[in-house]
Amino acid sequence: GPRLASGMTLKNALFAMLFEVQQMERTYHSDIFLAQLQEARRKFKNKAAEFLVELKGLRVTMDADEGLFNCPRVLVMLEVCYRDCQDYDAMINLYESRNETLRLNDALRYQFAFALNRRNHPGDRDLAIEVIGTLLTHKKNHVPEILCLLGRVYKDRYVELKAEKPDDESLELAIKWYEKGYVANKCIFAGINLATLLVVSGKTVHNSDLLGQVYIYLNNNMGAKGDLQTLTDYWEVATLLEIQILAENYGNAVLVAEKVFSM
Repeated sequence: GPRLASGMTLKNALFAMLFEVQQMERTYHSDIFLAQLQEARRKFKNKAAEFLVELKGLRVTMDADEGLFNCPRVLVMLEVCYRDCQDYDAMINLYESRNETLRLNDALRYQFAFALNRRNHPGDRDLAIEVIGTLLTHKKNHVPEILCLLGRVYKDRYVELKAEKPDDESLELAIKWYEKGYVANKCIFAGINLATLLVVSGKTVHNSDLLGQVYIYLNNNMGAKGDLQTLTDYWEVATLLEIQILAENYGNAVLVAEKVFSM
């Protein structure tokens, strides 16, 4: 058949163009659907029941469109939406209903592990630990979100079993993984959890260099947000209260507590 200047046959060139158009169309459809999910997320913030009704309708649209059904970006955003609603069964079912290739997607596996830990049916946390362990075999996944999720699983297991029997192993592992998350990239979330667990394990700022370092980081980080009177975000003030209690600055803690209760 006739050939183009590139050496490609006209037939192959037309197939290549058709494939490119199909890919562009799928991306366009995905972007529109993602925008619908994000708009619904904004519209139904703190309205879980209404949001789930909206998601049910959007899910019908997604399931009927192969491009959306198999698009990792769409699936991850849908997982996040279910997560907002605390519908952990829906998160798990969405992941388990995908094909094997999609189930190997790191972002989807992260959401799956998160949901397993929160749902906490028998065996869920063991599976969550296994899934996160698989993610951590790749160095690129050694980021605070994933490292701290493993810390969270062990922390939740420790809290759950504490009433029955001391579970020092889970406490130690929770500290280990929150510390790894904190070291990987310092953030308030990892720091506050690490500090809390260190205190629970019997450490104080006087006998633990690590706790002292974390406390200084947290204090400086919160101080950079302005003085107490200028803070308007509830969670920032609550975090500041936790920091003052952990550092045994009870005079400051009282002032911060008054601010929390006035919000």
